[in-house]
Amino acid sequence: MPPSRPQRRPHATPGPYDNNIRRSSLAADSIYQCLQDEEERAEAEEHAGGDDAGGDGDGPPPATRTTWGSQAYVDLFDVIFSSTFSPRRFRDWMRMSRETFDALTDRLSSTQTYRAIFNPDGSPIHPQRKTTVQREVAISIYALSGNEPFSRIAVLWGRGARSSGAIHVILRRFVQAVEEMFNEWVNLPSTAEHAQDVTAAFEALRGLPAVLAAIDGTHFEVPGNKDLPGQGSSLQSYKKRNTIILQALVDAAGMFMHIVSGFPGRCNDARCLAESGLIPQILPRLMDPNYPGNYIIGDSGYPLKSFLIRGYAYSTTDPKEQVFNAYLSSTRTPVENAFGRLKARFRRLRWLNCGYEWAPRIINACCVLHNFIQYHDGADNASQPLTQRDDVRERSDVRTSTRPRAYRRDPRDAAAVTVAAAAVQLQGGESVDVSKEAGDEVREILKNLTWRIHLHRRENRAVLFGEHLARLSNDDGADEDVMSDPDDY
Repeated sequence: MPPSRPQRRPHATPGPYDNNIRRSSLAADSIYQCLQDEEERAEAEEHAGGDDAGGDGDGPPPATRTTWGSQAYVDLFDVIFSSTFSPRRFRDWMRMSRETFDALTDRLSSTQTYRAIFNPDGSPIHPQRKTTVQREVAISIYALSGNEPFSRIAVLWGRGARSSGAIHVILRRFVQAVEEMFNEWVNLPSTAEHAQDVTAAFEALRGLPAVLAAIDGTHFEVPGNKDLPGQGSSLQSYKKRNTIILQALVDAAGMFMHIVSGFPGRCNDARCLAESGLIPQILPRLMDPNYPGNYIIGDSGYPLKSFLIRGYAYSTTDPKEQVFNAYLSSTRTPVENAFGRLKARFRRLRWLNCGYEWAPRIINACCVLHNFIQYHDGADNASQPLTQRDDVRERSDVRTSTRPRAYRRDPRDAAAVTVAAAAVQLQGGESVDVSKEAGDEVREILKNLTWRIHLHRRENRAVLFGEHLARLSNDDGADEDVMSDPDDY
């Protein structure tokens, strides 16, 4: 009797690879069904005359499969870019609107990478090449938006990409072309007007003035460190996974202003900041008295400096420090949301199964695409751009409203922060003080400011609640009027 076959151990939960297989299988089924319905309608119209004249009624022969054990071969490009494909479904598949995709294709067509092999209109220079700029951009966006294997993507995308090697070459060419757009879409505010808009957007969140950016880091899982001989377990993060780190500066709209990727997962935030080269780039801007921004904000993993403000210890019992921590955490939410949107748009980043050399380049390209999509489609998406309104902020005209006005920061508060930041940073001529003591002075000013904002908002809530109770406790006839006429209520 032959030995029994060993049973496969079931998985506890389906992994991302299983989910992507399910996604691509459903995609192939739905696309095949759409094309089959269109063929049936066309053949029905073609044979309508013959059937009416008394034909044999056998109909067209059944469709044959081109590969064993799978659906018939389809081209996803023809389906997505057809006139019957809805804008919402196009956004789900391409992660952007059709207008933004066309703008991205036009911009990439002018890069040196694509101009070497494509004409200005997007057609290939060599007649044997079967792809266009539009097709290669669509294939690359699809490959980055999911985690399917390249062999499965090649089955869905047709001409010019019928092998995993072709998908690999197309994606590398696309990343190289996007890298040429890096300085155009990822940069610090170069003018005082732009910096003023950024600081005003941060101040609208919770009232912290002169905030130039929020800084943080995130991890991306990679398959190991075999490309780094002699490095040991340097890629292992605190979660015991092989990762690389992206450090980013983000504005209030969730757009990346400065990124550095490729740090081993074992590095902490302070080391990433020291080795990123960000301080020499941003410090001259923050030292300028005429520059609107005076500091950046980060979490507890970063050191406290005069240009980098972090919160107090979470174990503090001082109410003022607790309020400051809450306001600081609420102000730096755009950087957390930016990382979430980046990984949600481009799910390939959740598992970068590529060499250590190409992983940072793919991350940087996705950050550039993120800014491009945020700029063009930010106002159209339901969750874009980020808005955070306080419940006591006045939304109507303050000249005609009977509600108490929302807290309006005294202009001297911003001036105090600016003067204090410049005073503690400049000592002994050209030497700059970026010590922890200098950061304590700036943080102390911000703590008192947030405490005054908190007290004023609490008084406004009490006044609004009292007015609400007064409206509810009217005379006996008021309740009948309210119930009889809902518009008055």
